[in-house]
Amino acid sequence: MGWGKKRNLDMPVEALIRVKNRRRTIALASGIGLGIGTVLLGIATIWVLSAQALFQVMMP
Repeated sequence: MGWGKKRNLDMPVEALIRVKNRRRTIALASGIGLGIGTVLLGIATIWVLSAQALFQVMMP
């Protein structure tokens, strides 16, 4: 009887750990995605600003 209770307690813990790991993976993936998006946005902004500066220099 005691073993049965212990077994029932172990299963939800394993399930919780599995869910936690999945959430961590999703969080990590979305974090990396956000990071890449931010970097790309930064590069695009710098590129647009430098392009505007070039046009201003070229245009008398």
